[in-house]
Amino acid sequence: MKNTVRFLGVIAIMAVIGFAVSCGDDGDDNTPTDCTNHQWGALTQTTDPTCTAAGEKTQTCTNSGCYAVNQETKEVVNALGHDWVYRAGAIEPTCSAAGSGDRDCERCELEEPDAVFPIDPTAHNWSVNRSLVRTGVEAKTCNNNGCNEISDINLTLALGATGPAGGIIFYRDINGFRLYQGTNNTLAEDTYTTAYYLEAWTSNEVGTYRWSWANEPTLPDLHVNVPLVQQAHNSGTPTQWIGYGLRNTKLIISAMNAMTSNSQDRIRANRAVHVASTTKGGFNDWFLPSVDELNAMLIARAAPNNIAGLPTTGWFWSSSQLDSSYARFQHFEFGNRSYNYKDSSENVRPVRAF
Repeated sequence: MKNTVRFLGVIAIMAVIGFAVSCGDDGDDNTPTDCTNHQWGALTQTTDPTCTAAGEKTQTCTNSGCYAVNQETKEVVNALGHDWVYRAGAIEPTCSAAGSGDRDCERCELEEPDAVFPIDPTAHNWSVNRSLVRTGVEAKTCNNNGCNEISDINLTLALGATGPAGGIIFYRDINGFRLYQGTNNTLAEDTYTTAYYLEAWTSNEVGTYRWSWANEPTLPDLHVNVPLVQQAHNSGTPTQWIGYGLRNTKLIISAMNAMTSNSQDRIRANRAVHVASTTKGGFNDWFLPSVDELNAMLIARAAPNNIAGLPTTGWFWSSSQLDSSYARFQHFEFGNRSYNYKDSSENVRPVRAF
């Protein structure tokens, strides 16, 4: 009888334990077997980062006995990096020069005696106040020799203001955007500068113009989707993006020049690009805008910006081609964009960046 009682007692205890942990098991990964409705707790730091190793934040199930971890919400906590203290006589590294001497990490107690310290790209010596670093751009500058970085940027020219070439400013980006130069047929190897503004010439070119001859060979690397970080208003392939109109224009001219040695044929072949890139306001860096640059112009013209002097109606060529037969254009009354045969005649509004 006593043995029977003991046996029933063990069964009862096992039943209670089984009920308590029915939401999970005690496997290596604590993966629940019976918990079908996880109640995830707050995201908490379960592994602390160190100077050199990342930490982790996780969510676990709050149901009794379930130790499941939400694999979809795990977050990596970046390594902290060393907290260096430089000993007397040490030369600290800057953003442009290496240092040397002795230093210790206060966090992990790593010691680096008599060492050469690599350049620290974050060790800037910023000026106290902003200064004018280029047309329309004020910023703090780094006082370290050889560093051209700027910070705390302020753009001083508003939308609708007059640009340095006498045009109408219709786009500005306080972070700057890449202005590709069209120096290489391969986009990934092309050079670029940083620009902050786009200005449009004060009027459309008189008349309408063909984009080019119809059905000429597809221009090099103008419509291939190269994976790059997109700029504002971007969509589609790089040829359409803000910062690509100048590159498109230069490569169109280069491709046309390679097709014929007759200068008049070159002009006739890419008339829209030719008129867009002629000198205006004393500047010779005007170009046929990409379709996203055209769209930025449309946004500036429309409410609530209501910038005067920009196109209000009609189709306008962009420098963004679709393929060997078609190029993209945009309508300035209805706002839609499409594509047309390259030998069709459309409006042209030149643009430049600075």
